[in-house]
Amino acid sequence: MSGRRGSSIKKVPVSLKILMPDPVSAYKKDYIELPLELYNDGDETLRVIKLSGSIAKDGVLANDVEINFSKSEFDFLTKGMRVNTTMYLAINTQRNGTFEITVNATVKTPKLDDWGKMFLTIKEGEKIDEKILFVEEFIVENPECLELKEIIEEAKDLMNNGRNSEAYSKADEAINACRELIAQNAQGKERAAKEEDPIYRYLIVATIIVFFVGIGFYSYKRISFSRKRGSYLQESIKTKKYM
Repeated sequence: MSGRRGSSIKKVPVSLKILMPDPVSAYKKDYIELPLELYNDGDETLRVIKLSGSIAKDGVLANDVEINFSKSEFDFLTKGMRVNTTMYLAINTQRNGTFEITVNATVKTPKLDDWGKMFLTIKEGEKIDEKILFVEEFIVENPECLELKEIIEEAKDLMNNGRNSEAYSKADEAINACRELIAQNAQGKERAAKEEDPIYRYLIVATIIVFFVGIGFYSYKRISFSRKRGSYLQESIKTKKYM
């Protein structure tokens, strides 16, 4: 007796997730770094993963914004494995508006292509060198803020390296810290004035009390002296009368 055995083949799902950053804003002639994560949420090991990227504005590829990665190729990603890389954007454009960033991932084995998208808004903004100069002058005019000069130096270094967004953040950090120090200094002076005011009043009251006590003591002494003098005169008169 012969029979036939049946077999079933279960397909293992293959999946790769590209976890993109939230939408970001930047300025013209800026340079920004954004985190990127690859996640194998399937059941099969992925081998030889390559990343590439493109940027478009209004559906047309933009060559004035460059995209690169700190690491663009990975040997493998096992089930549940996550890897991180950094996406670099060099914004050489003079255009404002929203740009669409697309990151593509190609897997050699098993064959798989995936992509992720995010949006970048490029703003005009004030010139970073003018902003840093303004903050420097503001700090010089307020001596309590001189300790913040180091933050401004960091902002200058970032600006010189084309990292304008970070330079803006550092400049804002310095100006906000300076304003806080000025407010704290003003509150300290106000508290000191309030503390000195009662002491001043107490001194005035004490002075007045001492003054009146002195007057009272002087009056008492004078009255006492007058009484003694009167008694002395009466005794003298009596003595002369009987002599």
